[in-house]
Amino acid sequence: MAELICRILRAESWFNRLLFSAIFAICVSSSAQAQGTIGHSDCCGRQDVILIRGGLGYWPGANALADEFRCLGYAPSIIYGWEAGATARKIACAHQRCKMAGGVIIVGYSSGADAACILAQRLETYGIGVKTMVLIESTLGTPVPGNVDYCINYYASRKLDMIPMFRGIPVEAESPCTIIHNIDVKEFPEFASQLKRNHFAIGSTSAMREMATGAVVSRQPAYVSSPDTAVIGSVPLLPVLR
Repeated sequence: MAELICRILRAESWFNRLLFSAIFAICVSSSAQAQGTIGHSDCCGRQDVILIRGGLGYWPGANALADEFRCLGYAPSIIYGWEAGATARKIACAHQRCKMAGGVIIVGYSSGADAACILAQRLETYGIGVKTMVLIESTLGTPVPGNVDYCINYYASRKLDMIPMFRGIPVEAESPCTIIHNIDVKEFPEFASQLKRNHFAIGSTSAMREMATGAVVSRQPAYVSSPDTAVIGSVPLLPVLR
């Protein structure tokens, strides 16, 4: 965000200043709308799900995925990758006040998947674990920290895998205690519909939203007010993981 402000100030033409100012306004507006209260154990009792956008805030399907999580009984928040540190502090504050309902859930797309691992690293410094992490098309393959209990990484291997901004690659866990599954959609007939999607579109498909929500619900069913009111919903079966 600071870099964007500097570009506005350095812009030579009024057109560029107007363009960068418009982008800045969109980013501020989106951030204000996306950032919600973290920690709901003393109100609705919903579990928090942190959704992290890709580079420059790109993830057209983020709002749709948030809506699906909300319908399933979770409390989603959408953040940018550069907000990982601030979000970690918010989670730590809510955790200290015993306001976190259930464990931490993180979903990241593209470079947001790498930011998800950075967020988990920050949480590790506070002594907070991550129960479930869902990564979609991790671009750098940032290792999954040892405080993550379970991680599933969806990606599609492509000919352009040498270019980070066009690819999704496997990730590794720093700890043997972390359960991790790397799912190359090309290897599973169940995900054949994803093969026609490139890196910029695969994270916004209805099938990927179903896989992401299914992975979370199968690990941590949402609790709206008490364990007796768990929202299970329709959970798609995961393929046999080889």
